[in-house]
Amino acid sequence: MKKRVFIFDLDGTVIDSEHRTPRDAQGKLILKEWFAMATPANIAKDTLLPLASLFRKAKRKHHHIVICTARTLSEADREFLANHALGAPFILSRPQGDMTPDGEFKKRLLQDLFKVRFHGLKKIMFDDNDEVRETVSKIGVKMVDPRPLNEAS
Repeated sequence: MKKRVFIFDLDGTVIDSEHRTPRDAQGKLILKEWFAMATPANIAKDTLLPLASLFRKAKRKHHHIVICTARTLSEADREFLANHALGAPFILSRPQGDMTPDGEFKKRLLQDLFKVRFHGLKKIMFDDNDEVRETVSKIGVKMVDPRPLNEAS
């Protein structure tokens, strides 16, 4: 079996953090408020979505696992990942203060990673953000919308 590279977003893909996701009238995330709500107590209330089982299955089958999130990861986030068996050797996340749109941000992170790793391997990314799927697909990554998969389970 040829190894693949599975890339997972966190929020809305493998983790349900809607309880701390402020949105404007059009349903768009209010990023500044989201950062303010990313407290250890709120992070501890996050739950797993069904796609978390695919994450773990791919890991058990020794595929390459990458987390690529627009979150600025805190110690509480890392604890949540560890406590729920969602660790990965490559965790790409937003640096403090970076406000780059998610699609461009993730595309840049992944391009940098692919310069040094995973040459010739099939890359599949699960991300619930339409803009991310459109932008990252331009660098040859097969993009999958996790929402139907999470809703079907």
